[in-house]
Amino acid sequence: FRQTCNNELPLALFTIAYTETFPKPENANGVDFQLLYLNLANMMMGQPIKVMNQSTQKVLKQVYEETVLQTSQSDQKEEIAILHKTLKTMRKPVQSPDDPKTMTDLRLFFADPNINPFRLPIDRICSNHP
Repeated sequence: FRQTCNNELPLALFTIAYTETFPKPENANGVDFQLLYLNLANMMMGQPIKVMNQSTQKVLKQVYEETVLQTSQSDQKEEIAILHKTLKTMRKPVQSPDDPKTMTDLRLFFADPNINPFRLPIDRICSNHP
């Protein structure tokens, strides 16, 4: 599961949805930004979405169309070259240990190279107390 989940972006969107302070829809021309972020995250994970009001739908459509227009007008050569260079230097995923203690012990969890690919010091990530 850890090798192929690719849920980083949806999890980031969930985090934004639940931690950022958004204006109330009545103060943002009816746009419910929290619902927008939650629905984007759910769509990316193949989960059902909640019904959005007309204003929120309109903003989503506008942003999508602007993004498609911008990406279609660029050849992306520079970005692709950077991505290729980055991918060549990244560590390949390895088999994660199938140890149930991994989910209860943060030190074991962050010792997994798939979870901590930059090899950040575990003592800096985790408290010295279990």
